[in-house]
Amino acid sequence: MENIDNELLGKIKNILIKKAEGYNYKEETEEYVAKVEQENEQLNFLNENNPTCLSPPKKSKQSMTLSKKKVSSHHIPPDLSAVKMLLDYFVSSKTDINLESLSDSELKAMRDDLIKKLSEL
Repeated sequence: MENIDNELLGKIKNILIKKAEGYNYKEETEEYVAKVEQENEQLNFLNENNPTCLSPPKKSKQSMTLSKKKVSSHHIPPDLSAVKMLLDYFVSSKTDINLESLSDSELKAMRDDLIKKLSEL
């Protein structure tokens, strides 16, 4: 049961990271047109009262052909709620620091340290 939970947490974490970073995706739209092909099959029928040629209705086949294909690329911007969820999860699970109890100078030092680490990435 723990393997399933760890696997599920890993998948959720990866999804949140992707959503927090933003991502691109491509969308394909295809438009089809019905193409009617008629078979010219003419049979001559003779009527006893009227000796004229009559032709039966033409048979038709319908097929779909691709007329337009459009590929659009879209960008999903970073989602701040996903960033917040990740921060809440990692900060609360990795550290036992109560941020509310820190002084302003300690918070500024932590902020500067985080900015330094982020700039190294």
